[in-house]
Amino acid sequence: HATTNIARMWLGRIREGQEQWRSAVAAFQGVTPDHRDFPQAVAATGRCWLSWLREQKTAGQDTKAAANTAAQYFETLVIGPEQKWPERWTPAQRTAALLAAQVRLDFAEDPFAPAETMLNAALHYCADAPDAWQDEVQTMLIVALAGQPDKRVQARRLLEKLESGSTDRLLDLISALSTLATQSQRDVRDDLAVLQLEALTKLEQEDGPLDENTRK
Repeated sequence: HATTNIARMWLGRIREGQEQWRSAVAAFQGVTPDHRDFPQAVAATGRCWLSWLREQKTAGQDTKAAANTAAQYFETLVIGPEQKWPERWTPAQRTAALLAAQVRLDFAEDPFAPAETMLNAALHYCADAPDAWQDEVQTMLIVALAGQPDKRVQARRLLEKLESGSTDRLLDLISALSTLATQSQRDVRDDLAVLQLEALTKLEQEDGPLDENTRK
């Protein structure tokens, strides 16, 4: 059993290095939860799914079905066969929650409400999780709320309360809001532009004025 899991991890790493995403995903997903490297297997599964979905999207393929399959896999790791939130979340479940939300937000159809549900549960049940993980959840939650017209005020409030985070995380937030704006109706873009401006202001408060290339 342990030997099989080690072999799957080994095979997954080889296939990931070869950019054979389907084979890598299959290998990593085959690692059982009782194996010591299961948290790393979950993270690796996420890397490969995201790379595979980006590749499909770049090729002009429809990613909705594949993204739904990936998101459901990660969601099941969190809620289990009982379909209920665990009282105590393992590191692997915390990673899976982030990946489920990220896959939905980046590639799935109607992603915002399911991502919000997962991220809110993650914050509720994992109050003692590392600060960096909680910041990442809150940053993603801002995007999930911003994508729902009746929840943009909540998104602004959460952004105002967001603790100082890394430059990369704030840049990812600004980029996600920008992408969301390009997919939205004209009357929605003003709301999203306000959120982008507030995120940009927070970024400049931390790192100083941004150069022109970063602003673009």
